Amino acid sequence: MLRVANPLTADFAFMRTTLLPSLLQVVAENQERFHQQKIFEVAHVYYPKQVTGDRLQLTELPDEQLELGAAFLGDDRAWREAKGFVEYLYRELRIENGESRIAWRTLIDDEFWHPGRTVQAFLGEHLLGTVGEVHPLIAERFKIEGRIAMIDLPLENIFRLATTAKRYEPLPLYPEAKRDLAFIVARELEVQTLMQAMNAVSPLLHHVEWFDTYAGQGIPADKKSFAFHLTFLSPERTLETEEVDKAMQQIKKQMKEKFGAEARTT
Repeated sequence: MLRVANPLTADFAFMRTTLLPSLLQVVAENQERFHQQKIFEVAHVYYPKQVTGDRLQLTELPDEQLELGAAFLGDDRAWREAKGFVEYLYRELRIENGESRIAWRTLIDDEFWHPGRTVQAFLGEHLLGTVGEVHPLIAERFKIEGRIAMIDLPLENIFRLATTAKRYEPLPLYPEAKRDLAFIVARELEVQTLMQAMNAVSPLLHHVEWFDTYAGQGIPADKKSFAFHLTFLSPERTLETEEVDKAMQQIKKQMKEKFGAEARTT
């Protein structure tokens, strides 16, 4: 962190490298009046400028990077709401294209974030953001009650990958076929990995939506259950029941071969 030569107070002796602590402080100061909060900030963070190898050139201006930070205070749904907001933002900015898809990876080795409820979004090797719950020990230090989720987005990366071009598709002429499907999978398998594999099985599978994860009674201790809504569609004709059934069997078969996933209808 960069030290300020003449700080106003000891609390402002360093240039911040993240927006999240100041957002946590705002949440903590307002939680008595507002038990649910949604706040954000867009501002620069500052890093020493790297020149050669590990040597830092401190006489130059710092490396300023524009970031978006946000906090969601509420119940155990706060982190899902935060992730939904980020996914909506990526869709509106049209980050993905036909060849490159956003991949979500679990973050488990950062002391600030909850190891079981934090993910990072990547497009190729470009980090698009981190979203998850704050680690309970961090929340406790700020004396925050309830569950708090946060978002940390590097906006310069996002703006570089975003596009203003819009692509329109005609509304489907033929009806959709909807099915529900659940898989019992290994505990360590991520839902994004399973969804990507399902999408690649059949051209008739138009959309996969995850809606539930369950672990507990009726599920082996080393397993969990993912449940999905599947939408099948053809732009050329109305699908026959047999076609949808065949696509469902192909999905079940390939998920079992790839991941050992046991299918069960919901």
